[in-house]
Amino acid sequence: MTPFRTLLLVSVLALTPAAAQVVERPVPFDSAGRLMVVTPSMVAKMELLPPVWQITGDFREARLYDIGAGTYVLTVTRPSGAVERYPMSGDDVAYLRARASNIPPALVDDLRTSVGVRRAFITNQTVLGVLVYAPAFSLAVTNDDAGRLATYLLVAGGTYFGAASLSREIEITSPQNSLATHMALHGAAMGFGTAYAMDGRNDARAAGAFAGGLLGTAAGLYLGQGLTSGEARAMGFGADATALITLGALHLDERMAEDGPTSRDHVAMLVGAGAVGYGLGLNYARRAAYNITAGDISVLWMSGAIGAVAAYSAVVNGDHGVQVGVPVATVGFIGGLVAGDRLLVSRFDHSIGEGTTVAIGAGAGGLMGMGVGVLIDRDNEALSVALGAVGAAVGIAATERIFPPNGDAGRSASRVRFHPLNAGLAALGVPGRLPVLSIAF
Repeated sequence: MTPFRTLLLVSVLALTPAAAQVVERPVPFDSAGRLMVVTPSMVAKMELLPPVWQITGDFREARLYDIGAGTYVLTVTRPSGAVERYPMSGDDVAYLRARASNIPPALVDDLRTSVGVRRAFITNQTVLGVLVYAPAFSLAVTNDDAGRLATYLLVAGGTYFGAASLSREIEITSPQNSLATHMALHGAAMGFGTAYAMDGRNDARAAGAFAGGLLGTAAGLYLGQGLTSGEARAMGFGADATALITLGALHLDERMAEDGPTSRDHVAMLVGAGAVGYGLGLNYARRAAYNITAGDISVLWMSGAIGAVAAYSAVVNGDHGVQVGVPVATVGFIGGLVAGDRLLVSRFDHSIGEGTTVAIGAGAGGLMGMGVGVLIDRDNEALSVALGAVGAAVGIAATERIFPPNGDAGRSASRVRFHPLNAGLAALGVPGRLPVLSIAF
């Protein structure tokens, strides 16, 4: 190429306008700047509709990007990993942000950590596979020792891959993971208990535990959709607390006091109490006139334990036995729950970390209180137990003062409540309202 042609080519290239580089800046879906990712459950909560929302079928997540000049692009990641891009106008984004205002802040916080939650779900399910699914299945399908070992290893290992595959197919939030883990454990126990109450053989009980565990996981994933962490923890708390209270009441029966929960009717009552408790816990979280967080539930457990210990101190020195001691402690447990609800849960919003700190403070105060009791009178067990309860209560108060939690945020105004009896009366034209238990959605 001649020098003249080379100079001409360079001149033409220099005068040709270069293609502008497109810069995509991530922007939130909401005006508060908190919601950077939208998941399928978020879409349902926001009630997004065409023509603005054009996404159909399953997807993992959607993100919004500003490309300048009042134009945006929506990227959607499918379960296969494929990424689709949809142009959005400024009016479209305004619509999205208006719809995002309907989502409770607590739910946004729960869904922001989806990757970590997915890993936690896989870990929890793998542990359940090793400790629950695999033992129960191996005991249910064969009586041969070698067969049981082989079956155990296959199911224990397969649980990991099953959970990993499931986590890729569906969205899993923190409340879903929490509830699925809890209901898997309770479901296994309830399945075993149901088979026991029906006079099933050992293999039938093992099969009941296996099926109950899997059904519990499925139920937790389904029921946990759209819940906050506080509501999910409250459901587990309701099941545990109701079962414990029922167990304490059953100790009034001499058979329970002597042999424990071995009779079939007692086991059936405990299974039923646990099942009912999930609904009671959710209703508590949604019907309360104040916000209930996951940390609040931890604090509530501690207040209930303090109440149980304080009540038990009144009978520990006597020769009453478990037939009196356990019911008395149960009454104290209920009293402690009421006190914790009134004094702590209704006034503050504890994070999970703050709930753990309160538990540690209560434990430290309880140990110090018991130590003081031993110094005063080492032979007086009731004094040590009572001062332990007092010390735990003081420990909670001191911890709340040293690490003050946020004040209560109040109940969400978006919840809809359905009173079955009042609705029925209204349908019949009967005036007035009755103070009956409500179901909140």
